[in-house]
Amino acid sequence: RAGTRSPRIGAKPTATGTGSRGTEAKRRLPSTAARAGTRRGVNREQLAPSEGARIMDCLKRACDTLLERMAMAMFLLLICVTLFQVLSRYVFPVPISFTEEVGRFLFIWISFLGAAIVMNRDEHIRLDLFHGRVSRRTYDALRIAVYVLIVVFSVGILVTSPDLLNVASRQTAAVSRISMGTVYTVLPLSALLTTGYALIHLIQAAKGLRGGV
Repeated sequence: RAGTRSPRIGAKPTATGTGSRGTEAKRRLPSTAARAGTRRGVNREQLAPSEGARIMDCLKRACDTLLERMAMAMFLLLICVTLFQVLSRYVFPVPISFTEEVGRFLFIWISFLGAAIVMNRDEHIRLDLFHGRVSRRTYDALRIAVYVLIVVFSVGILVTSPDLLNVASRQTAAVSRISMGTVYTVLPLSALLTTGYALIHLIQAAKGLRGGV
């Protein structure tokens, strides 16, 4: 017919633009997936705790376990001493007087170690009057202020403890003859543990305040 062109003999069909684009997209898919996998791997590496953080966490858990078991052992010993004191007074003819001093000294150790344990758990008695009336950031700022005061107070105890122990080590208990330096050793120990735990909570509260959580 007139006006129509017949295809040339031996001419090769040309690929359409859509087919070429699809082929290029398929070729790009593996590289895109590889890049996404690399990014996810980098994010996982960034989110994964470092070796130093894991070591510090293990040391903290070991310290917490040792502290709690020490307090539990002293509490059981206090029960045994008090029971022995009651039996010696009402059952045996001669009461044993040193049990009263030993029980008092054990109670002092339990109290100060318990204060450090409660600081670790962040379960000290607090007034939550403003907890529901202020924003989350304001509440975190108040927590930071409280932890700073605790750190300052504990550091003050640590600074003055050597002089106190120097004076107390020269004295002994009247009945049990226990050195008073041994009794007062729990004061700097509890202050040191309280300082460490308060600093941990302070850092966590500062991160929450910075992140706006």
